[in-house]
Amino acid sequence: MALLVEARELREAICRCLDAAMAGEQGFPEPINRWAARRQPSLVRLSSDLSVVRLPPRDPVVAALAEIACDAIELIGGPDLRQVRVCASPTCGLRFADRSNAGSRQWCSMKRCGNREKVRLHRARRGEL
Repeated sequence: MALLVEARELREAICRCLDAAMAGEQGFPEPINRWAARRQPSLVRLSSDLSVVRLPPRDPVVAALAEIACDAIELIGGPDLRQVRVCASPTCGLRFADRSNAGSRQWCSMKRCGNREKVRLHRARRGEL
């Protein structure tokens, strides 16, 4: 249960720092940095037939959260930050990387939010609310 609480705290820290970076403000990255420091090295061995054997991490959940923290650091501090958007749906707020050619994507996903918003706007125009 404690790990779940820590995972949620990491998620919230990433969101706060991402929002701060997008706004050109300073953030509090310490929770992210603490998780990144827990990154486990990838363990590989050679088997007797000289093929590579990848060994699982000691704690796969901790390893996954540490990788997420490291990826967040690269995103927040790197050039891809320019592509990060917040979903335009008033009921969502997820962040996503806009990799569209025009750079004009509005929703995290057409399935999740885009279609619902288009239907809502269409009904509002027709007075069906």
